[in-house]
Amino acid sequence: MAEESGKTPPIGEALTAELFAQALRESDGLSADPLVAAAVVELTGTESADDSTDTLCRVVSADVAIAAQLLSTARRQHPRTADLPAAVDSLGLAGVRSVVLSMRLWDSEDLEQAAFRRGLALHSLAVAAAAKMLCAASAVMLEPPRAHVCGLLHDAGKLALADVAPKSHARARDEARLHADDLAVRERAVIGLDHTVAGRHLSEQWRLGEEISDAAWLHHQPVESLPPSPAKAEPALLTALADAVARVGGAGDSGSHDRITIPEAILDRLRLSGSEISAVTEQITVELETARSVFDGDESAAESAVRRARMELARESAARPDAAADRLAELTGRIDGESELLDIVSAVATGLAAGGDSQDTVVYAIEQSYESVVLARCGRDGRCRRRILRMPPGLNPVDPPAADVPAETVAELLFAEPEAITDFAPPAGRAHRPLLSGGTWVGGVFHSGRAVCSGLEAIAPVLGLVLGLGAARAGAQRRAEGLAAACRALEASRGELADSRTLAAVGQMAAGAAHEMNTPLAVISGRAQWMLSRCEDDAQRRIWRTISDQAQRVSDIVTALMEFAEPTAPRPEPLEVARLFAGAVERFSGSEHPQASSACVDIEVAEDTPAVWADRSQLSSALGELLANAATAAETTGVRLWACPDAAGRKVVLAVSDTGPGMDARSADAAATPFYSSRQAGRRRGLGLSMAKRFAEINGGSLRIETDPGKGTTVRIELPAAGSGDEDQRRTDDA
Repeated sequence: MAEESGKTPPIGEALTAELFAQALRESDGLSADPLVAAAVVELTGTESADDSTDTLCRVVSADVAIAAQLLSTARRQHPRTADLPAAVDSLGLAGVRSVVLSMRLWDSEDLEQAAFRRGLALHSLAVAAAAKMLCAASAVMLEPPRAHVCGLLHDAGKLALADVAPKSHARARDEARLHADDLAVRERAVIGLDHTVAGRHLSEQWRLGEEISDAAWLHHQPVESLPPSPAKAEPALLTALADAVARVGGAGDSGSHDRITIPEAILDRLRLSGSEISAVTEQITVELETARSVFDGDESAAESAVRRARMELARESAARPDAAADRLAELTGRIDGESELLDIVSAVATGLAAGGDSQDTVVYAIEQSYESVVLARCGRDGRCRRRILRMPPGLNPVDPPAADVPAETVAELLFAEPEAITDFAPPAGRAHRPLLSGGTWVGGVFHSGRAVCSGLEAIAPVLGLVLGLGAARAGAQRRAEGLAAACRALEASRGELADSRTLAAVGQMAAGAAHEMNTPLAVISGRAQWMLSRCEDDAQRRIWRTISDQAQRVSDIVTALMEFAEPTAPRPEPLEVARLFAGAVERFSGSEHPQASSACVDIEVAEDTPAVWADRSQLSSALGELLANAATAAETTGVRLWACPDAAGRKVVLAVSDTGPGMDARSADAAATPFYSSRQAGRRRGLGLSMAKRFAEINGGSLRIETDPGKGTTVRIELPAAGSGDEDQRRTDDA
């Protein structure tokens, strides 16, 4: 969450894109892997190696944070730098060494963090290698080295989120692992935004280039929602395909655990074949050898080597007379056409404070939504504090305050939080200079009234234009991110829409069937029972009993369809999971299922599993259907019935796992569809999984299928825990 960074004010319950961007700006960059940093320091200690650039690029690629920082630094000096080898050549060995030594190292004693980051590093390397090879094999405009860096940095947003909100991102990773889900889905649920949005902000703040920004932001977007222009779509298309290839091949760990397949739509759009994909998969492992060899190093020795190199660099820098000039050049070079609003405000405040005689200067910009104001408060020593604060409703942007309005009055007008007036606004007695763009109030300057800088009035129109353009750009970014999120939501809702249409069709069919069939069924059943009671011949009695039984069977099918289409409203109660499982196994063992007497069902319930909040009858029926399916698939092998709470303790996961043959992608997608069955001979009605999913959903939960051909299937039901907030909400809804 936002407060985890220690630098961002907690506004709301979720980390918004704006708060994340602010926390990222106020941080000292992404943390680096100590082993990779030490390897880079060793390689850059001499200028004599002929193959140093190639070797250095391979080592640098083992850490996404270092690669991104090097490319960012090189592009600030040479904006056309587009790939990692060009960045290394541009900076030189000394420059690369200096950049790496300026980065902080992550805690190598945190084993979970090390596993996540190095697993992600191997995944990113695999995606980069696949993207480069796929680019060379397809007729795209993107050059292979640029495809490589797009693939390498496509998940940099995960590292950024892990740095800004470490506990929340760890929880999102745990949730994705527990529920076999896409990490981006869990990031949005736990943190408030996912790594694609975070990656875009990181790419734009660090000037990594439009191709990398698009690859990071759009590689999970539906193909049909991508821009038709090849130049805009190719980075995302190649990265998405390479990501799928790497995950299918099991290279590294992306943090996502949902089922992945090679996207046919992208193959068609890039005009690639399955044989070309297979060739790429075989070559990926070669690209990972350098990273694996680096990760085998001694972390304590690596950290010591980096510390020694930092001390040497500090001694060299202290002896340079132009260090202050270098810092000034760095500050003034931060504003360009791609600068974001907070960067612009900070640069303006820094420049005005340095040129005036006031103790501090506050510059602010009003965002286009008129919901937030972006501020920077800087002193003459160059130290700058930055913040995003809420604005009160009803501000009129075309009616700025006059120049003689006191600063305190303007601050009360701008800031919704009273504490901001004393914490961030200038002291009493300061003057205020509004800044306009096209007649609209876009920002302003709080100053001492003596001389912020000698030409403030002369440059005020230009400052207003710059702030206005920055606010417009920020607004466009926000709208674009909203559109991308809407596209993802639309894609996700397609399955739900198809399910709802199926349910509607089944309901109509069941109602029609019940109306049309119940009368003739009643006649058939009644006549058969009447004949059965009067028939004295045993053979004739068997015939009439069969007719009566089959009529009842048809009636039961119609009843089941009606129950599926319009189930009884659930009556939830706290259910102890261990007892629930024991009852489900007992009922299954006494059923007429072919494996009822022979199936071995193991029950495992985690000690801290709370009671589940659900309708007893409906949940028991759902578990019975899942046990029947698992026993059918496993046949003579075992079935495992297990449960555990989710990371937040608000949900309970109930799962049935078998060791059967698993399902292919087509069967897995259709498994919960009414009437679907992959077994043709002796098949049941095909309503088992459908009914289980229906019961899970009306009890406030969900059902997910995880299958691996040749290894088995796990079906998870996730339901509210008794005593959780979700249970309280369901009580309110029921009332």
